[in-house]
Amino acid sequence: MKLTYLIITLFISLFTHGCVVSPDFQSETGSRDARAHNSLGKAAYSRGDYDKATELFRKALSIDLKGLGDQHPDVAIRYNNLATTWDAKGDYKKAIEFYNLALAIDLAVFGDQHPNVAIRYNNLGSVWDALGDSDRAIKFYNLALAIDLKASGDEDPNVATTYNNLGLALVAKGDLDRAIGFFNKALTLNLKVFGDQHPLVATTYNNLGLALVLKGELERAIELFNEALNIKLKVFGGQHPKIATSYSNLGEAWRAKGDIDRAIGFQMKALTILELSLGKEHPNTKAVRENIKFIQSKKAS
Repeated sequence: MKLTYLIITLFISLFTHGCVVSPDFQSETGSRDARAHNSLGKAAYSRGDYDKATELFRKALSIDLKGLGDQHPDVAIRYNNLATTWDAKGDYKKAIEFYNLALAIDLAVFGDQHPNVAIRYNNLGSVWDALGDSDRAIKFYNLALAIDLKASGDEDPNVATTYNNLGLALVAKGDLDRAIGFFNKALTLNLKVFGDQHPLVATTYNNLGLALVLKGELERAIELFNEALNIKLKVFGGQHPKIATSYSNLGEAWRAKGDIDRAIGFQMKALTILELSLGKEHPNTKAVRENIKFIQSKKAS
């Protein structure tokens, strides 16, 4: 099934943050004050309060730069975590800058085959995917995958993350069958490791749903989007940006089925959440707003 360029762009922009990018939860050795700010920042990030997370991560970084210098692994964690907030807020240029700062430290400290380096490669891939450079994203994902397979084997959760991310990059390139193959690998691994009510399982359901919408398998896609939504509602509550992603995805699936009123209803739910949580000028908010205009124009014509 063919979707318009606008719809595909919306899907990819939202689903790219189906790419698993989150604050770094590795062990730290820095000051208690920095660790406390970092922990509070991670909590703020998890509930979708990215401005507060940025503020707290900045404080943690400032403390550790003074106490540990600019080449310590904990400083790399601070840079990574700040990058995740810029990433979530749609400031991809700044996200790349901070991910690269984290990567440079980890390469200098650990070498090029360390799991920390794989995390940075995955995160950089996600941003390039969001910017529409799927080929560059795939290069970063493959670097991450090679490190994690060598370090931990094929049943490590980080491997599932990279499978998901590779799948999304392949969706952007239109290679749906290969993408579905990667999503199914990720789903099998995440179900085995985390059980069936984990956010990473929801992410993979969403990603599979995306590929199936683009293949025209709409009934199964809607089932997967609803499964993802139910998990995320339990984990995040009703006003998190991740909930908006599910509503928007459901809206597009129903639009593709020809139920325009239901499609607009889901997109409006998504828009309300995104305006409140990310602001009116965030790329995802703008994308959903444009999508609603597009669907409404089709209804009027």
